[in-house]
Amino acid sequence: MKTSNKSFTVKSYLALLFISSFVVSFQSFSGNWTTENNLSGMDTVHIYLPSTPPKINNKRALMINLHGCLMSNTDMKKHAGWVDTADLFGMVVAIPDVPGKGAFSMACWDYYGKEHTRKNKHNDEIIKLALELTSRANLNIDPKQVYITGFSSGGGQANVIACLAPDIFSGVGSLAGPGLGTTASEFKKVPSNYSADNQAALCKKMAGTKAINLNSQIYSTIHGAADPIVSSDFNEYAANIMANVYNSLNVSKVKTIDTDGVLSIYSDEQGPRISKITINNMEHKWASNGANLGYFTNTKVDYPKYITQWFFDNNRRINMIGKKNN
Repeated sequence: MKTSNKSFTVKSYLALLFISSFVVSFQSFSGNWTTENNLSGMDTVHIYLPSTPPKINNKRALMINLHGCLMSNTDMKKHAGWVDTADLFGMVVAIPDVPGKGAFSMACWDYYGKEHTRKNKHNDEIIKLALELTSRANLNIDPKQVYITGFSSGGGQANVIACLAPDIFSGVGSLAGPGLGTTASEFKKVPSNYSADNQAALCKKMAGTKAINLNSQIYSTIHGAADPIVSSDFNEYAANIMANVYNSLNVSKVKTIDTDGVLSIYSDEQGPRISKITINNMEHKWASNGANLGYFTNTKVDYPKYITQWFFDNNRRINMIGKKNN
C-alpha cells in the first residue's frame, strides 16, 4: 500500500505540474484590456494589447472601433468580439467612448452634416487618439496599418474620418452606417437629392490637401437588409461613393456567402479596393463571434475577423497589395 500511495502521489504531482504548465502557457498567450481616462479628449478608452506577435513587418496594426448611439465603449468591449481577432493578428484594438454625452445626449458620434473639419465635432478626438497610440513605442504600431471601424452612428463617423484623415487611416469599415453628409433626421430613408457623385465630391473636399492619400486607402461597408433603423440602401450608396472617390472602380466579384448574404468586391487594376456585404434577414446589429443580444448578433458574419483579414490582405501602404479578393 505504501508503494501504491507513493506512486499515486508522484503521478498526481506530475499531472498537476503538467496542468499548471499548460495554464501558465495559455495565460501568457492571452492579451490584456486596460482602460485610460481622458485620453486624447475621450472620456474613456478601452485598449486591448495582445501578447501574440504581429503579423506584418514585426509591427502591430491598430484598430479603432466606434460604438453606436445609446451604446458605450464597454458594450463593444464586452460583446463586439474583438479579442479572438486581435490575438489572431497580433493587433491592438482601441474602443473609445464618445466624449461627454455625445450628440443629442444620446451617446451618438457627431457624423451629421457637411461642415466637417479635422478640428470640429468628434473628429479632432479620433484623429488625436490614432496619433497618440501610434506614437507610443511600447505599442509598436505601424503607421501604415491604422484602421477604423464603426457601428451605426460610429459607422457614419468612420465614413467621415475616411474622408478627413486618409493620411492616417489606411482602411475604413462601416457597419450599418448612415450616409456621408446626411443630417440627424436622414437615416431611415436615403434623401431624394442624395447622390454618390455629390457625396464623393464632398469627401474629396473634406480631404483637402490630404486627398492624395485616398489613392491608397481601402474601404468596407456592411449592412443588414432587414435593418429597421438605418436604411440598408445606404450600403449601396456608401460603396458607390467611395468607388467614385477611388476613381470609378468596377465590381470585379460578387458571390453569395454562407450566412445568407452577398459579398461584392470593387477593384481597380491593382486589386480590391472596396468590400460590400449585404446580409439578408439581419436587423440593426453588430455582427461578430461575440454576443447575441441587443445590438449584437453572433449568427451572421464575424465582421471583426472578416474586416481585419481583408485589410491585411489588401493594405496598399504595405507590400501586401491584392493578395486575395475577399
